[in-house]
Amino acid sequence: MTENRDRPSRPAARSSTPGVPDVGTAAAQGVETIVCAVDGRWAVDIVVIFADGVARRRIGTYRTEALARIGATSIKRGAERDIGGPIHG
Repeated sequence: MTENRDRPSRPAARSSTPGVPDVGTAAAQGVETIVCAVDGRWAVDIVVIFADGVARRRIGTYRTEALARIGATSIKRGAERDIGGPIHG
């Protein structure tokens, strides 16, 4: 096997938005998804709550509200799994 030593290692990913915690640097305390109408389509946003702030990102857009709600449910369940389960009250 040969190694490619000419290629530098990749730098760690940083958040491009000021005031938003970097991914992996803070533990999420909760997660929500929002479905809203935008330009005739339905958009799904995810809101992640950290101890020192909130991050909101657009996941995608869908042609119907039903599809957007299905996507939002799936995204939320996956995110809750990553932070250690659903947060109840």
